[in-house]
Amino acid sequence: MSRFSKVQTPERHKKRKCTDGRGRKRGKGYGGNPGAVLRPYANAYQQYMKQLPIPSKRCETHIPNITWRELGNSMKQLYGQPLHYLTNLMLQRWDDSRIGSENEHRPMHSIIEPSVAESTIWVVEEFHRRSTSAQHVATLWINDPKYSAFIDPIPHTGGCSDAKSAENTDSCII
Repeated sequence: MSRFSKVQTPERHKKRKCTDGRGRKRGKGYGGNPGAVLRPYANAYQQYMKQLPIPSKRCETHIPNITWRELGNSMKQLYGQPLHYLTNLMLQRWDDSRIGSENEHRPMHSIIEPSVAESTIWVVEEFHRRSTSAQHVATLWINDPKYSAFIDPIPHTGGCSDAKSAENTDSCII
């Protein structure tokens, strides 16, 4: 038997359990499941987005824009509604997809008719509001540390949404 076989490991080299003072492991989020923290928020967010009606009236105002994100931001202001997290992500990806193309520096409204672009966004928005699961949203948020940059604040007043169209009927068409 070797003389080192019974040597004990010094205390400073032993593995320590990282706890929060109550015996629970630190660093793993809520209950060891990071999705458990965001899932209630994602559920509330998705329920709120499902309640918002897609505007049935289109604002007559011409929205000149350079990018998809700019068009989305203009629509939020005109209609007084936020766009879904996934729609905002999609608009960003569409803008990113133009990088390196021959049309990269052309204003978007010179490539696609603004009313067609706006209608496209509303179709995608309706799908995201009605069909996205809160679990999927929570999973995306877990994997995207900057997810809050794509979540719009909830407006209190606004433009041409169905609920508020009575005050803005002059600028909207059916």
